[in-house]
Amino acid sequence: MAKSQQITKLLKLCEEKWVEAGYFPSTVAEFKSIVKSDISSYMKEMGLEKFDSDVGIRYLESRKGLKRWQRLCHCVDFLNAALENPDVPFVKRNIQLRTYDLYGEIGEIAQKLVELKRKERVTPVTLTVYRRVLSEFNLSLHLKGIDKISELTELHVMEFLSSLKNNQSQRLFVIRAFCKYLYHEGYVKFELGTFLEGVRSPQREKIPSVYTAQEIEQIGNAINRSSYNGRRNYAIFLLASRLGLRESRN
Repeated sequence: MAKSQQITKLLKLCEEKWVEAGYFPSTVAEFKSIVKSDISSYMKEMGLEKFDSDVGIRYLESRKGLKRWQRLCHCVDFLNAALENPDVPFVKRNIQLRTYDLYGEIGEIAQKLVELKRKERVTPVTLTVYRRVLSEFNLSLHLKGIDKISELTELHVMEFLSSLKNNQSQRLFVIRAFCKYLYHEGYVKFELGTFLEGVRSPQREKIPSVYTAQEIEQIGNAINRSSYNGRRNYAIFLLASRLGLRESRN
């Protein structure tokens, strides 16, 4: 059975461990603020009284795309460490940049793509982008109960991309590559990212839209989402409205 603890008690334990490990007071204050003002607020909104590893995963999923997401990940890592090993002190030198976890069958395949890119000698920055995006995608699928490649559909791809607001061009680039990899390596029977051929990365310079924001909202509200095809069409609409379509595909 997974361990759980009141967030206030867990925070107190973490605070003691941060101080013992030699973290600067400003860093301790920052971590405390994140737990008190953000993680605790999230748990209250969700009606959760105790923190466990699953709560941490769901919390991070709800905050993906934020600039300080990695800092939030650190806090969750600390909480999990204190929860699992309350008597083991934190060691400051062991706290490094988060390693983006890949797990399950889909994660194993994603890891193979990362290794392929490593062999192709892509830059370390690009390699980190691949692992980060694939980890986020892997996590979003896991939270929906999708852990096997046979369960993955283009709808899941569209929903993931449509839910993002930041770093869209990076995620679009990586997910395109992942979909092509799945198809060419024989993991899926057809390319899940075919619909992405008509989608381009957002430009730095804003280009006036043919439709106003109100008109776009009205179009989206008119789509029936009660069926699989309806949800698929809505996801395509969201993706197109946020990232834009090539003029040749209109």
